[in-house]
Amino acid sequence: ISGIEQLSLAREHGIKSLINIPVHVDGAFWGILSFGECKQPRAWTESDVQLCTLIGSVISAAITRSTTEVKLARMSSIVNSSPQYISYINPEGDFEYFNHGVERISGYTAEELKAGGIGMLFDDETNKLIREGLIPRIMKRGKSEFELPLHRKDGQVRTMAFSAFKTDFRPVGIGAIALDITEKRRLEKELLVAKEQAEQSSVAKSEFLSRM
Repeated sequence: ISGIEQLSLAREHGIKSLINIPVHVDGAFWGILSFGECKQPRAWTESDVQLCTLIGSVISAAITRSTTEVKLARMSSIVNSSPQYISYINPEGDFEYFNHGVERISGYTAEELKAGGIGMLFDDETNKLIREGLIPRIMKRGKSEFELPLHRKDGQVRTMAFSAFKTDFRPVGIGAIALDITEKRRLEKELLVAKEQAEQSSVAKSEFLSRM
């Protein structure tokens, strides 16, 4: 037994021999796992040390797994509550996951999206492009960015800017994050029309002045 305080505490509890195993979680010191012998002094063998170390490793793995699960649950909550379109599809183009943002943007319920799949969000031409063009391209290159017209349940068509990537874990699939840029594209068109009208007006004015 090492340490005066620890020795005194062990003796108060009738412990004759003690072995301490450090427990590390994610590479950081977490605590000490102690095994004591109360009947008589004991010389701990190499097998004893290995067994105690194994138990410490099991405890460490359990704590790490629990911590990881908490972190994943927290991350999942953040992703799920995001207003952006976030989804994961398999190579066949079927939904494996979608967050509340997809429901909000599309106007469909989770049950409707699960039953209808990604195909219900796009017209036939766009669905053909997704399955025959975009998915093979992403699976080959690893990522891609593109814009697609998304058809809402109420009939509105929204322009979505997608950033898609192939996932590294198995089974392989495609993750996608999208922003609704409908208003941005509308303003750009209005500015372009206004610019063209201003240029036409300038040309007409110049022609008028040249005739004077």
